[in-house]
Order: sequence, then C-alpha cells, then structure tokens
Amino acid sequence: MDNLQRVDNIKYSEQIRKTGMLYKQRDKLRLIEKDAADHGSTSVDGAGYSNKSHADCSIADQSDNIVSDESTVSIEDFLEDESEEEVSGDSDAEEGDTEGCSSSLPFADRIRGWALKANLSHYSLNQLLQIINTIHLDSILINISIDGLPLYKSSPTQFWPILMNIHKLPDIPVMIVAIFCGSSKPGSIEEFLNPFVEDINKVQEDGIMINGKKIKVKLRAIIADSPARAFIKGVAYFNAMHGCLKCTCHGEFSELSKTVVFNDLHAPKRIDTLFRRRKYGKHHKYDSPLLRINNLNIIDAIIIADTLHLIEFGVLRKLLNGWKDQTLGLKTNLSNVGHIISDMLRKMKLPSEIRRKMRGIDCLAHWKASEFYTFIRYTSIPIFRKFLPAHAFKHFLLLFSAITI
Repeated sequence: MDNLQRVDNIKYSEQIRKTGMLYKQRDKLRLIEKDAADHGSTSVDGAGYSNKSHADCSIADQSDNIVSDESTVSIEDFLEDESEEEVSGDSDAEEGDTEGCSSSLPFADRIRGWALKANLSHYSLNQLLQIINTIHLDSILINISIDGLPLYKSSPTQFWPILMNIHKLPDIPVMIVAIFCGSSKPGSIEEFLNPFVEDINKVQEDGIMINGKKIKVKLRAIIADSPARAFIKGVAYFNAMHGCLKCTCHGEFSELSKTVVFNDLHAPKRIDTLFRRRKYGKHHKYDSPLLRINNLNIIDAIIIADTLHLIEFGVLRKLLNGWKDQTLGLKTNLSNVGHIISDMLRKMKLPSEIRRKMRGIDCLAHWKASEFYTFIRYTSIPIFRKFLPAHAFKHFLLLFSAITI
C-alpha cells in the first residue's frame, strides 16, 4: 500500500507541475498581499499588538491550505476553476489582440503577429498557411525568367527558354512560356521576344479563366543574368562604360586591374520615361520589344539581384585569377603555394548541406558557381589569412562581410 500511495503522490505531483496550480495560487496570494499592503490593512491596538485585517487572515488561511492540503485537493475541481478563469482571460486577451492587429498592416504581417501572440506551433501555422493557399485569388503576379543554356559540351546548340512562375505560390511549378533553340543566342530580338510581348499584353488585358472565375494577371518582374539582361533590354553590357542599369554613373577603366570601375555613388538614377525617349546616350543599343509591354516600368521591372555574375563569376573569380596570376598589381605567393592551397581545399570538411566537394585552384578555370559560393563563405578566410598580404586580407574581409552579414 505504501508503494501504491507513493506512486499516486508522484503522479499527482507531476500533474500539479504540468498544470502550474501551485504557481498560479502563489501569484494570486502575492497580488492579495500587495493590495492589502497598499491599503494599509495592518493596524496596532492600544495594547501594542498588531491586528491583521480580514484579508490578511484569508491570506494566511489560503497559504496553510496550499501547504497542508496539497495531497487532498481535487485536481478536477481545480481544473474547472482554472478553465473558467482562462475563458474570461482569453476573452480579454482577444479584445486586446484585436486592437493590436491593425487592419492597416499587410496581410502577411497581421498573420505573423497573430501567430506570435497566439503562440502557435509550427505545425499549426503550416496547416493554416496551406488552407490560406487554397483560397481562390482574384489576381496573381507572375515572374518571367529568361536565360540561355548549352545542351551539349561538344556542340554549340543551346536553348533560350522563357519561363514563368507565380509569385508567392511556390507549390505551383515553373511553367514554360516559350523555347528558342539554335547554334547561338537569338539573332533577332524581335523574333525572340515579340510573340511573348503580344501574349503577355493580351493576358494582362483579358485575364485568364480558372474554374469559371476570371483571374487578373500582372507582370511583376523579369529575371535574367547580367549578359541576358543587357540582351533583352537592348543596352550596353554590364562591363561597359555606360553599362550600369540603375544609374547614370560613367565607368572608368583601370589600367591596374584591367576592369571598369564605377566610382560615383551619387549619380542620378535612370527613370522609365527618359529611357523610353532614349535620353541615355551610349547606354542604348537598340529598342527592345519589352518596351511595348503595357504598364511595365523597364527600369524597375528588370531586376539586377544576380549574385551569380556579380559575386561568384564576377568579383571573386576576378580576384582569384588576378592574385594567382599576379595581374591585379598585387604581388602574392598564391602561384607558388598553389599546390598547398589545393591540398587544403580538398581535405577541408564542409557542412553536410554542401554536396559538391571543393577542387584545387589548379582547376580554377573549371570551377562551378557552387564552388565559388562555397569558397567565399566557408574556406576563403582560413586560406587567405595564411597566404595573402595583411592589407589585402583586410580588404577581402570587407567583401566577405558585405556578402555574409
């Protein structure tokens, strides 16, 4: 019997801890004591003895009950009392939350705030998002991607597909709008883009019918890498003197680094109206069919967030080749210790999410974008710390910090 009683007591204690009964009762008593102290409920009689008020006596009684009757309190009775308090408390909280969730906030921000206040689990929030995603929308935003890719290593044949995805609906797969196939990039920009321009104008004007409901369609952005952007936009390439797509900064050629440098940080920004009137001089090469897309801001819609050609295949590859071949005006010993660096790269243990193993810098000309990505974020610091001059390493840290922060 003693063992059974001990087991029951342990189970009861665990249940009390889970419900937080003692802690809630303790907090209530502290509030009562604070109220009694604020109202000066303790007085001194003529004999010099301290007389407690009725509230203080009730405090003592309740404290004794908590200590002495811990094993006899009915947990069912307590849960009933607590459930009533929670209902009343939740109603007050809901009023406060309703006031806090301003209807002026974006829908996504309101959902985030509500999920945090309600302390929803990740599972519950994911289920809610799945339900929201099934709601039929009145309009959709689409992103267009244009790029070229070779089909074979031993053949010049290449594809130039035009792809489309629906913004903020990741479960819907990417769709093919058109594909150009040839031995080089399209020779005529009109033949390549004109059918797409006609289709997108018609879809934006008429909408599309889905399950008997008319859905409005709007072109949000056109995504391409740096060479493809200049090609479809009809402007100078990114490495030209007038190649900046966003501002009117004039580049300067550096004899030291053999690169075009844009030094002006406060040049006027390019705007859609002046671009359409060809007011930017040598920046223009030919008129693009994209200018005929209705309600398209040619400057803002063609985004430039292309880290592949700006970072991995841009700055980083230029630095590695320049430091290795000493063509950047900086004397380094990377060419002399190339075999040591290559061994370090091959032996480094990388995080499990990185699937492609690093090759040595003797294979630098054949590195993939993922290898440049891994190098600058994971392996560059321990290598350059050893083999770069101090001032060059500190300068590289600025690039590393700008990319990774």
